[in-house]
Amino acid sequence: MTTNRPSFPIVTFKPLSTSHFQAMAIWLNTPHVSQWYGEGTAWDLQNTHKKYRTYVDGYALVDNTKRPIRGFIITIDDTPIGYIQYYYAYDFPRIPELSTTELPLDLAAIDFFIGQVDYVGKGLGPAIVTQFLDEQVWNKFDACFVDPDTKNNRAIRACEKAGFKTLNKTNKGVTTWMIALKDPLYTPSTQCKPLCCCSG
Repeated sequence: MTTNRPSFPIVTFKPLSTSHFQAMAIWLNTPHVSQWYGEGTAWDLQNTHKKYRTYVDGYALVDNTKRPIRGFIITIDDTPIGYIQYYYAYDFPRIPELSTTELPLDLAAIDFFIGQVDYVGKGLGPAIVTQFLDEQVWNKFDACFVDPDTKNNRAIRACEKAGFKTLNKTNKGVTTWMIALKDPLYTPSTQCKPLCCCSG
């Protein structure tokens, strides 16, 4: 006797390549993404290439200095649906600046979005973030930071379900600082293990 078992989507993270830029440009222009992500840019293929070309090689330029960053295309059952990235949190400026008196020194940060409209609102966010932390972040960092817009309730709920806890609201309440620990019972290291631009 056979039983009908629920089929769970297979989530994979494919390293960002130039072949993904066309889809990235489309996603970044969709209202549900551009409202929160993309710095108000009108994205076309040229702008996408300018912004993300170095990400393919594992870095972004900050004040003419290479800062390691890892970008991935999120796929569901081999269908590209969005983008996710991680990096050493203190390498990229924020308002206000991150402080090691408030946060662990060994701290990653992630940013992500689901670009394909028909995959939005399906409850995929928590599973995607949890799997990404397990596969890409926790083998390099003890803690992870996100700072969604305070009005972005969907992103905040997804992060909460993936184990992030709210620390405070910053920048006059515009952003919400959240943190997750690799092990909730583990005291994060006070020494950082920064990424290398050439490492995988």
